[in-house]
Order: sequence, then C-alpha cells, then structure tokens
Amino acid sequence: MGGWIRHSVQAAIYLNLFALLGVAVFDHNLSSWLSLAIAVPTCLLLALIGPVLWLRGHPLSGIYTLSWGALTIGCLLTIANMFGLLPNSFITTHGVQLGSTIQALVLTAALANRIYLERESQARSREAELAALSAQRRAEQRSLDQAMREPLTRLPNRTCFEMTASETLNLKPGKRWAVCVLRLNNLAAITKTLGHRNSDRLLELVALRLHQIALELPGVQPVGPRDDDCLAVLEPATFAYLMDAGAATYDPQRVEQLREPIDYLGMQLPMDSCIGVAIFPDHGQDLNTLVHQAYVAQESAIAIEKGMAYYTPARDPYSPERLTLVTELRHALEHNELALWYQPKRCLKSNEIVGVEALIRWPGRQPAVHADQLIALAEQSGLIRPLTRWVMEQALAARNVLLEAGLDLTVSINISPNNLRERDFPLFVQRLMTSHHQHRGRLILEVTETSMMQDPANSMRTLRSLDYAGIPLAIDDFGSGYSSLSYIKQLPACEVKIDRSLVTDLLTHTDDRIIVKTTIDMCHNLGYQVVAEGVEDEATTELLREMGCDMIQGYVLAKPQPLADLIAQLRPGDRDLPVLRQ
Repeated sequence: MGGWIRHSVQAAIYLNLFALLGVAVFDHNLSSWLSLAIAVPTCLLLALIGPVLWLRGHPLSGIYTLSWGALTIGCLLTIANMFGLLPNSFITTHGVQLGSTIQALVLTAALANRIYLERESQARSREAELAALSAQRRAEQRSLDQAMREPLTRLPNRTCFEMTASETLNLKPGKRWAVCVLRLNNLAAITKTLGHRNSDRLLELVALRLHQIALELPGVQPVGPRDDDCLAVLEPATFAYLMDAGAATYDPQRVEQLREPIDYLGMQLPMDSCIGVAIFPDHGQDLNTLVHQAYVAQESAIAIEKGMAYYTPARDPYSPERLTLVTELRHALEHNELALWYQPKRCLKSNEIVGVEALIRWPGRQPAVHADQLIALAEQSGLIRPLTRWVMEQALAARNVLLEAGLDLTVSINISPNNLRERDFPLFVQRLMTSHHQHRGRLILEVTETSMMQDPANSMRTLRSLDYAGIPLAIDDFGSGYSSLSYIKQLPACEVKIDRSLVTDLLTHTDDRIIVKTTIDMCHNLGYQVVAEGVEDEATTELLREMGCDMIQGYVLAKPQPLADLIAQLRPGDRDLPVLRQ
C-alpha cells in the first residue's frame, strides 16, 4: 500500500474517532452534521482507495469498492437532499440506510464466498493429502513387494516364504504340513558353460516352469502375497513350497517332470533337480528346523537317485546326535573299542569253507549302531581313512589267528569309495602286505559296484595300482547299481559278489533266476569267480550249485560272529584255540 494512502486512512480514522467522541459532547444536530461532514470525505477516500488497489492487482478490492461505493452514494444522496439539491423521496431520505444495507449485503456475499472458497480449498487440500497418502501407500506397497520378491524370477523370496509359511503353520497347528525344498544341482555347471547372463535367463525359464507345476500340485499352499504365489526362491538355485501333507500324494511322473530337460539356445539342457521333504510336526515344530531338514533330505543319496527323499533323522549328518556320535566313534577308534566279526564263505564244488568276510561292529554301544550307519558316519566325518587302516590291520591279525588254528582262509574286507580317492592308499596297502608277506594274495579288498561309479577314473587308477601290487579285488553288491558292462569288464577283479536282493527270492521269482544265471555265465566268461550273498536255505544253495555258482555266503552257513566263536564252529574238536587279541 502506497504512503499517501496509508497516511490518508490514518487521518480518516482520527477524524472519525473525533466524531464518535462528539456524540457525547455536542447536541444531536451538531453531532449529526459533524459525523456526516467527516463520513462523506472518508467514504470518498475509501471509495477512491478501492479502485486504486483493484487496479494494482488486489481482487478483494473490487468487493470493497462496491460495498463502500454503495454507502458513499447513499450518503451523497442524503446530503444533497438535506441541502435541497434533490427532492424528498424514499431513496434520498434514507440514502445512508440503503447504502449501508447494500454494503452489508455485498460484504455478506463476499464473506460467504470467502467461506465457500476456504472450504473448497480445504476440501482440495484434503483430497491432495489423501492422494498423497494413497501414492505413498502404493509406493510402500511396491517397495514391500520388491523387498518380498527375488528380483530375477519375481517369485517370493526367502523372507516372504518364512513369514507366510510360519503364519500358516501357526494358524493351523493341528494339521500336518510338508515343507519341500527343490535344488538345481547342475546350475553351477551350466553357468560355467554358458555364462551368467544365459544362466540367469535359463533360471527365469526354469522358475516359470516350476511355478506352473507347483500350481497343479494337490494341497499346495500360497507362500506369497498373492494366492498364486506357490513357489518361493530360497537361493539362486534352490526353491521351496508348502503343501498340505494330508492332501499331497507322491507322483513319480511329477517328480520326473521336474527333471525334464529344458529347450534353450537350441540345446536340451537337463535339470538335475532333487527334492527334500520335511513333515510338520513329525520332524520339527518350527519352520526354520523344517527347512534345514528338507535341505538335508535333498542332499541324500536317495534324493539324488530318485529325485525326491523324505527327511530321516538316522541319515542326518548334521544333527546334534550325529555330531555326538562322531565324537564317540573317534574315541572308540582311538581306544580300540570297535571289533570285527566274521562270516564264512563256502565253495560249492568242494563244499569247504574257503574264506571269511570281516564286518565292522561296535560292541557295547547303546543304542546299537548298524554297520552301514557306522560306515556312513565315518565317511561323512573324515574318519573313514583311519577306520579302513584299522580294519586292514585287524583283519591281518585275525588271519594270523586263523593260520595258528590251521585254517588257511582268505579274509575279505570292504573299502569305501573315499579310500579309492586317496592318493596314498595303494602305497599303504603295498607297505602293509610287505610287512605281512605271509598273507599276500589272501587278503581280498571288496569295492561296491556303485562306489566305483562315483569317480570311475580315480577308482580305476587305484584298483589297477592295487592289482599291480598283487592285491586280490572283488566287486561287491553286483546287480544293485547301474554300471555298464563295458566298465565292469575293465576292472582288475578276481571275484564278483551277486547282491542279496537278487538271491533272496531266487526260488520264487523266475526273473531273478534268469538274471542270476546270466550273471554267473557272464562273469565266468570274463574270468571272474562268483559269490552269492544272502543265501539263507539249502534249497537256494542247491539251485546256485546247479547254476554253476562258485561260492555262497549267508545265514545258511553262519551269522557274523566274533573270530573265536567262528573258529570254535569251524573246529568244534579243538578246545584250546588261539583267540584274536584286540
């Protein structure tokens, strides 16, 4: 506002205050004339100020000009009538009142408009706030969705899976749930071959296929924000899903479908997937434990072979009980608390006992530990190396006792596939046999068909080194694996042991008889002697003799037993026989 306007308004205010005070001092006529004389120039001034400010860009000055203009005109009409310049009429007589009324109406309308505009502005501000909140919520939802999804496949990530699955388990604790972990074992090899970009693209395609398959599984549960989020990503090559164990069924074809090759870049790339399953509440009460157990199950040999495996506590190499057992096994090995029991082998042509097989035992341990479990524990803990060496030394000591008892029998021991990967194992065996030259050619090392196929190149190299050193070798559990004949015929073995699974039902299953007869003929043509394991009755013994089998082993002869008991059984007339000193 300009300086002259401000000073003029201040002067008008002072004059009007003087007129207001004059009402109390002067008489009515004088005060009326004084008030009117001051009001007219004041109104003219205010009427002049309005247009000036309006022209300077103040919109509200227009309303002000109209209201004070009406009052000014009313005052001028009344003054003109008082001075006889205008005749008496309703308008000239009541000009001031009419001007005031018009002024009040204009100001009231302006005030109403002002209130309306303010409310409209508040409404717009509220709408803007709501829009901002909505946009913020959408942004937060997008951020949350991004935080809950794996960026490459857009599937729910581990955090989302754990939150959703845990909530499902907690809301329905009475039901049985299956936590399934699926891992692509060959993704690392594909990445090394095709590069990371192609590997990422392939992983997207695989995730899409797995998600479609998971949607069709009976009893599958959502594990993400949307109802169709049925598959989550735990790691780049590991997925997880949750199923109602009561509604789920094992479908081998579905498992094989998960392992079918995928077409990419004109190549059929195999998907070497394994599934591990842990059941709530059988295997654990919380999701973290169940996921851990499903991981263990998918790493098992059964999952690798068949594509799917359920968690079994006895086969869990990472359980606290298994760790305690490892400590106990190491202590037992160091303090000579293990033992070897022996089972005889009979030659079917001479009907004589020609050898024994040494089998590991842990006497006095409660609960008892099965031999297979003990060997698996030693392999997983790294104790198989000292254990195998201990077994070989004990077997040679046992053969000394057999010779003292007049029993010149071969002693067979089993060696682990881990031993075949030891670079110094052939050298150790050669040195051991040099120290016990009287047993050369009479200690037979047995290797399973399956173990040789785990690392064929190294296994073949080790076996040939042992054969070159004059160590007899035998192929154990023949017929239980999937090795090719082209590989078997290259093995430097002297003996093949037919797996008990083919011998048990030999009398009742024609197919087994055909397989065993063919195996015996084939092995004889390749220069092997044949031993049938698991023979439990004389009828099976006679049938094997007719088929041309060389030797048998099983309960029909004797169960595995301590060496002293076996010697007593083989030489019942001798009472003072030497015993094996542990």
